Amino acid sequence: KKQVRPLIHGAENVLKFLRSNDVEMYVLSSCEESMLEQDIRQHGINHYFNRVYGSRIGKDDALAEILEENGLDKKNTLYVGDTVDDIQVGKKNNVKTAAVLSGYHTETLLRRMRPDYVFQDITGLKQLFD
Repeated sequence: KKQVRPLIHGAENVLKFLRSNDVEMYVLSSCEESMLEQDIRQHGINHYFNRVYGSRIGKDDALAEILEENGLDKKNTLYVGDTVDDIQVGKKNNVKTAAVLSGYHTETLLRRMRPDYVFQDITGLKQLFD
């Protein structure tokens, strides 16, 4: 049986909060889609997401596709990521971006990309609703 990666601390709490505020949520990842869906199901958080998009190498095009396919308003869309590439993808698609500092890239690197928001971790997203 495959080892399931632990859920990021506070993630389910944030997902529950966002869903209670009627936020539509999508997952965009370069991870293989069926594995991604399996991980999300095993953590019992699949019901928070409108849709999961995995196996996406060209995230620029994939995000454009997701925006169009789901009729999302760019002005009301926030792309959250923990890498420089994630921030670039959001900017190329003209959506607001949030850098989360609990991932792979340093704060200095991420801030250099000028994301609209910078959060220590995923729980920072709740601040947008204060």
